[in-house]
Amino acid sequence: MDVTRKNYYDILPDLKKAVSEAEFISIDLELTGLTTGGRELDAMPFDTPRQYYEKVHRKALDFLPLQLGICIFQYDAKGERYTYQAYNFYTFPFSNLKGFPNNTFQCQSSSLAFLSNCGFDFNKAFGEGIPFLTQQDEDKLRTSIEDRHQKMGRESTKETYSDIPVPDDMKLNLNNNMKKIKEFLDDGSDNRKDYFILDRCNAFMRRLLYQEVAKEFGDAVQLETCDDSSFAMKISRGGGEELRKLREEEKMKKEWKEFEETVGLSHLIKMISESGKLVIGHNCFLDVCHMVNRFRYSLPSNYDNFKELVHHIFPRVLDTKYMSIAAQFKELIPSNVLGHMRGTLSEAPFEMPIVEGNMEGRSYSDLVDKSHEGGYDAFMTGQCFLSMCQYLAKDVGRKLNSLNSISDILENFENRLYLMRVQDVPFMRLGAPDTKPPRNHVFHLKFPREWRQYEVVELFKPFGSVFISFIDDRSAFVALHKRDQAKVVMKTMTGNDTYKVTSFSTFQKQTERKFLPDVQPSSPSLEVLRKRKSRDVSESPDLFKKHRGLEQPSANAAKRSIDPIPEEGEAGGEEESSSSEDSSEKPPKEFEESDIWN
Repeated sequence: MDVTRKNYYDILPDLKKAVSEAEFISIDLELTGLTTGGRELDAMPFDTPRQYYEKVHRKALDFLPLQLGICIFQYDAKGERYTYQAYNFYTFPFSNLKGFPNNTFQCQSSSLAFLSNCGFDFNKAFGEGIPFLTQQDEDKLRTSIEDRHQKMGRESTKETYSDIPVPDDMKLNLNNNMKKIKEFLDDGSDNRKDYFILDRCNAFMRRLLYQEVAKEFGDAVQLETCDDSSFAMKISRGGGEELRKLREEEKMKKEWKEFEETVGLSHLIKMISESGKLVIGHNCFLDVCHMVNRFRYSLPSNYDNFKELVHHIFPRVLDTKYMSIAAQFKELIPSNVLGHMRGTLSEAPFEMPIVEGNMEGRSYSDLVDKSHEGGYDAFMTGQCFLSMCQYLAKDVGRKLNSLNSISDILENFENRLYLMRVQDVPFMRLGAPDTKPPRNHVFHLKFPREWRQYEVVELFKPFGSVFISFIDDRSAFVALHKRDQAKVVMKTMTGNDTYKVTSFSTFQKQTERKFLPDVQPSSPSLEVLRKRKSRDVSESPDLFKKHRGLEQPSANAAKRSIDPIPEEGEAGGEEESSSSEDSSEKPPKEFEESDIWN
């Protein structure tokens, strides 16, 4: 089901119910691009998870999500089957609400061409996309509205301002505007209007109008700046102080309604975060980064702060690409590109469970391939996950009912995000320390510019075969297949003027000293998050009340890899057999729900 700002608020109560009953939720993002920067920011086979994230933070976060695909899977215990609802949320961060941030973002031509070839509707995204705000921008906008409402009465109270002289070059324009207002008031016909729109006025002209209209017409006229950014003035017939206050209250209610609508898709992401439900993605490291960075909190540059923040927002995440390289599946799944993997998991020794849509118009037909549509990719991800779960259950002699039947097995896959192209430990751990593999068999090599792979292989030939990962045209990482030869390398390959060999650990220390600050900066996102954790925050989404009375706050209240097609690159790697207890602490509530959702 396609969801835009036109129907998003109508189905949000359905989404709330579906999320609360969900067994798991699968996600997929379509972005305006995947990577910027030169080769020095590309993922390398021996990047640590920290280095991998730092590169992504520098090169990938300025792109914009244009579509969020979400598939909500539920278990029907009575029918012993899974059902689902699939959605394509078109997104675009724009609103006419005063104070809404005017976002800038990057685009990558190959990514946009790829989306276009897949039939992506850019007009729907840009014209009808659902807005969203980070928590920082939401708080800032809320404060701006509160301040504006506190000052609202000043413009309509003639005693507020001392008179200012009217400049000569503005007298003619001011007199014409005053004449139009007088003609409007003098109109006694049956067809007279209750208001009219005065031609575009700049800020100084509006200031003069408030001053001169109050002096000449008193309470007979009410002035209001229009909300459409045209700076036009709405001129209404007055009705005394009581009517003026009523109009101000209506305007405030309307603005708070617009504010809640502007928070938009962030309401849904808060809801999913609050639910604590298992979130599934395929090769979803970049998806998770963008979902947190765009819809919840700006991602910090510090890696440890990043892990803490993401684990709080999504306490349970599972990456099916990481799952596919585990020991149980590695030899059975030759390609873990999503479409290929779905085909493999539909055949023996696997069995693809039958899942059916549980709401009309919110499901897919197996006869129509809509790959690279967000909702469809999320649907395929969920199917692949269930097929692997069924295989795991059968392997230990169990029947897959709900996920609870294999929860002890799934713990080994949760909160591990696949890292594309990293060789020996291709995953990052959330809620636990990262696995640190021994890399004493890996060396950093500096060599003349004219060297190619042949010269590097010949240099290390006495120590057996090697794996070479070129960094640039003058350096590379070299890994020995015979790890026991590592000490011999350091003894025999030193003191040469043509090349320089450095152990991996020494090179890493040199790199960290060169590029990392002595003191890591604090994260504004985590500061906001920790403050919110220390108190109950009531932010009812009043937008669902639609045209009914709204209660506004008090005036004093404060894709994966670097390729155009995200799943194209394949990265091998052995699974690490380390385990750790993930935090079971339930995340604190971030918001309270409106009764209208029920």
